[in-house]
Amino acid sequence: GDPLQVGPRLVLRDQSGTPLPPSFDAEGLVLTGNHGVWIVSEGRRKAGHQARLQRFSLRNGWLLETKRLPPAWTALPGQGLAANQGPESLTRSIDGGLVLAAEAPLLQDLAAGDGDGVRLAHLDLEGVMQERGRLPLDFLSSDPEETMGLTELLALDGSPALLALIRRHRPLHWTARLQLFS
Repeated sequence: GDPLQVGPRLVLRDQSGTPLPPSFDAEGLVLTGNHGVWIVSEGRRKAGHQARLQRFSLRNGWLLETKRLPPAWTALPGQGLAANQGPESLTRSIDGGLVLAAEAPLLQDLAAGDGDGVRLAHLDLEGVMQERGRLPLDFLSSDPEETMGLTELLALDGSPALLALIRRHRPLHWTARLQLFS
């Protein structure tokens, strides 16, 4: 077929119309169907850079709405998403809501010895965000240089099921696998 052509670019802006700062760490996106898009931001463990779910207009790029993630995901001492380990994935669930997952276990889960599962959250059609369990990564490593994370999530049609892309990294070596959860 014909090669794709570059179309118009849309600068994402806050609610006052100011372009978002370079620190905005956008990861996953889902179209809304009403000229909008939801984007999940991985965030950092710094004030003003919290992970969040935001809805933008596709007409002008302006921020329309921000949803906070579940309280347990909030960055506090010893708690929340680790630095650069926030949600990277976002998908539409079969009920029409949104499902997102942390890339890695939360700090309090690691401290409790649960380093093998990542938390899920769901935004329902009424706009309520709630945790929805965990997905096991099925991998624990004693190698401090090895990391693993959930980098993408896809809700499958039919029975409730998620397809996850899980990535493992050691210096100079990347691997990836697909895992089905139903």
